[in-house]
Amino acid sequence: KTRLFFNKAYSPVDCTSGVSTELRALLKKGLLDLEDREVLADPFFSDVPERIEAPTLTPSQQETFDALLPGIQERQFQPCLLHGVTGSGKTELYIRLIDETLKKERQAILLVPEISLTPQLVNYFRSRLGDQLTVLHSGLDEKERFAQWTRLRRGELPVVIGARSAVFAPFDDLGLIIVDEEHESSYKQEGRFPYHARNLALMRGKLANATVVLGSATPSMESYFAAQQGRWKYLELPERVNKRPMPPIEVIDLRTAEPGEVSVLSQPLEQAMAETLAAGNQTILFLNRRGYNASVLCSSCGTTQKCIHCSVSLTYHQSQGLLVCHYCSYSKSMPNECPKCQHPELTRIGLGTEQVEDQVKQRFPDARVARMDRDTITRMQALEDMVAKCRRKEIDILIGTQMIAKGHDFPGVTLVGVLLADMGLTVPDFRSAERSFQLLTQVAGRAGRSDLQGKVIVQTYQPEHDAIVYSKTHDYKAFYESEIEKRFEGGYPPHAFLVCLRFESRDPRRVKEVAQSFGGIVRRMLKSEKYAEVGYIGPAPAPIHKIKNRFRWQMILRSPSRRLLHHLSWQIVEQELSTHRQKAVKITIDADPVSML
Repeated sequence: KTRLFFNKAYSPVDCTSGVSTELRALLKKGLLDLEDREVLADPFFSDVPERIEAPTLTPSQQETFDALLPGIQERQFQPCLLHGVTGSGKTELYIRLIDETLKKERQAILLVPEISLTPQLVNYFRSRLGDQLTVLHSGLDEKERFAQWTRLRRGELPVVIGARSAVFAPFDDLGLIIVDEEHESSYKQEGRFPYHARNLALMRGKLANATVVLGSATPSMESYFAAQQGRWKYLELPERVNKRPMPPIEVIDLRTAEPGEVSVLSQPLEQAMAETLAAGNQTILFLNRRGYNASVLCSSCGTTQKCIHCSVSLTYHQSQGLLVCHYCSYSKSMPNECPKCQHPELTRIGLGTEQVEDQVKQRFPDARVARMDRDTITRMQALEDMVAKCRRKEIDILIGTQMIAKGHDFPGVTLVGVLLADMGLTVPDFRSAERSFQLLTQVAGRAGRSDLQGKVIVQTYQPEHDAIVYSKTHDYKAFYESEIEKRFEGGYPPHAFLVCLRFESRDPRRVKEVAQSFGGIVRRMLKSEKYAEVGYIGPAPAPIHKIKNRFRWQMILRSPSRRLLHHLSWQIVEQELSTHRQKAVKITIDADPVSML
């Protein structure tokens, strides 16, 4: 006899409905057996990694572990900020804490900011914990996600690793939640169901009497402030594993520096790259802008090539010969003349990773150069392959955007070059300095993670900016003290809480009318004595006024009392929101917004 197996989770009620006439005839004659069997779908479990032994904890790691252990053993809600420099061994602590949670027969969630980090984490955790875990994130298809969700719901697996949506894993005895790189803005879900996974992790931990660990080398200002106020436990890993030194950072002032043979590289950086290649080591070049040129304009009338759907400039991609919008993906061919004045000369300005790759290949023709950005990494497998090639030292120079700064461990990288460190400092957002400092510190942390000494060279037009000055010395606390004063003067978090009212419509006249009308109503509400501590900004057009043919306005509410803002928000929803929704304008109330654009 032969057995036919059907996937129990996905087959129709009548399993034989999908069977051919011939097989159905054999079934009737008793020559075949029919059996239901669930086929698990999970792209991360194809290979079984070898089990590895746990390394010995450093004194700082052991002290941190001992401080967190009682909360896990006693089933108490224990919020903690784990502030550990890059390469300090936070991942090892995560594994130890999860293992202790499993010994108590409880469940654990590990959140990571990007699904690109999930495969390497899964393999490493499986090599230590075995097959007691699964993954949940938006990169899985419906079949894969349903299969893992079902296993979690049935209690078959006690550990889940995933991006922000994994915070909703169906555990009934949750003992530990870890939010790795807790400062990352990708933990905020925008759209119809906005939430911040970090805040939900804290709330869920409180409800479950679980330990919540927020880990980062560059904590968010809000998290560090909460820890300093004593609301969360503060634990620190101030040095790298095996006392490896932090890489020295050299700052190059592009206002006075002479360019090397390659215009995007200063002479010190070019020389350091040549020395790194000669020593058989690897280099990372970081530029947080993809494409070849940032924009294209007419040298006669100054007209910039802009997206027809968004109020942003189009980026020139030489490999495609196209001008592309990075917000809506609109593209068009590079024009031969200015569409406004017909002038034949168009000037391409600004730097992108594609141009960096092109010029580096010209300067170092024998080097193996690769680029890691959204143009080259379009699939999860492509990212895994590139990370694996870099770890095998099959790439000499890796050029990339912020994708390369998030958690990757490349032992052979001894040189990191940051080409335009001040690019994010001009963004009209009160968090721009914080994000620039975090990004610089994280990308600098890719250098010297093995026994080889690392070095970082930062090119900038603003060497005196706090984000540059304090990243040079890896001094988070000094940056925090400097930035917290500016936040206090401006009335921004963590000294206050924010709610953003956003208005969107395809009709620019209608969205302006509704935003201004709504703003007048809110201002009248704020005249009430109970809202005396609530301030506002706007309504006004958003910095990026149009995205995907939708015009955008916003109004910011701020108060030192979160409860007061929430009460006001509910009053707005109950009294006004339903009325204004009838005017073809989408209104969103976003608590604790992470982007002001």
